Amino acid sequence: DTLDFSNEPTGVTINPLNNHIFISHDNSGGSIFEVDPGPDTEYWTGDDTVTTLALSGVIGATDAEGVAVGDNKVFIGAGIDTQVYMFDMGADGVMGGGDDGAISSFDTSSPAGIHDLEGIEYNPEAGTLFLASTYGSCFSMIKEFTDSGGQAFFIPGNRDFLCGKIFKKENWCFHRRFNILGFYFRYFS
Repeated sequence: DTLDFSNEPTGVTINPLNNHIFISHDNSGGSIFEVDPGPDTEYWTGDDTVTTLALSGVIGATDAEGVAVGDNKVFIGAGIDTQVYMFDMGADGVMGGGDDGAISSFDTSSPAGIHDLEGIEYNPEAGTLFLASTYGSCFSMIKEFTDSGGQAFFIPGNRDFLCGKIFKKENWCFHRRFNILGFYFRYFS
């Protein structure tokens, strides 16, 4: 249960190397939580350990909308801040383990046109990031980026495709915005 540490989880991913869950939290300046399931390897039990990275104090972000993990790095999608922040987790492979790399970032608004980053996913096959942006209440675009901020690919579609009548009806566009990347990969890849 995330209510023990977050009343507004906005993104979730799992580190395939150690099965730790990462959760972004969009409240009070934003945070990233890493949940280690502990020796019993089950989540939400008494032996879990939760590590917290408060974003406002570290990077000045105010809108943590998503988190992705890949290649031993944590990627944070910072919504209206129009930034992707990232850092290497170091040799221990955990956030806050004392050997994390420096935090770097890239801007998503210019020239990419992502002004409200609402979703981020890591593509392990290409080592790239998929970023989803909104237009009003609906997703308007998904773009693929390198981890240094170079635009790799624009996924065809526009806000009519992503927020048409059928899409809204079947996927609750206004309430389940974070599922767009999963929707895309299920039906179009």
